[in-house]
Amino acid sequence: MTSINHNLRKSAIVCLLTVTSLNLSAENTDDFESFFTEENTNYTQQITTSDGWFISYCSIKDIGENFAPTLSGNTASPGTIVSPVIRGGISALSFYYMCYYSDKTVDITVNIRKNDEISQSFRVFRSPVIQKEPYLFSQENIDIDGEFTIEFVNNCPSGLDKFNIDRVSVWNISWDNYEDTEKEITQDYSVIYRDYDIGEPIEFDNPDGVDIL
Repeated sequence: MTSINHNLRKSAIVCLLTVTSLNLSAENTDDFESFFTEENTNYTQQITTSDGWFISYCSIKDIGENFAPTLSGNTASPGTIVSPVIRGGISALSFYYMCYYSDKTVDITVNIRKNDEISQSFRVFRSPVIQKEPYLFSQENIDIDGEFTIEFVNNCPSGLDKFNIDRVSVWNISWDNYEDTEKEITQDYSVIYRDYDIGEPIEFDNPDGVDIL
């Protein structure tokens, strides 16, 4: 219980300012399933999805359950996928990948970038792969706070300057937020009002984390 001596005016308004923390992030998954509605084989296109994922030198392939960006293995123009800036930090990452065509090797790099620098990097390598077999990549203990981006790059293992080689479809990219993430402070308040006599103490509950104005 907190007491304030009020000697200036008869009426008093006490505002309790409650501090609320919001975890700012996207939906913790890509929006490929809702954004793409048909496949195409144009490996030179540059696409930005509704949520801000930038897809470069990728075709769009119907993998049966949704449409997945498919990174070209062209050494001159390797396929890339870059997320928008995501808030809330990242502690774990997972996604599915597949060779829809007869390509036999998956070799891609996944970078977690913070402040335009690579904070962590993972190589996803599998050879041989079974055609049209989905594989799961999962990585925990990443533990990067604040804002970050996720970047996928085809490493072009065959070393050839052609688009229809080493193609890798990627979808269902999802992540967990980092526990010690940055927070944005939002404000909510309640007002207590009644008349007080001059010199009468004002008493009210003062819970932890509440500012009194």
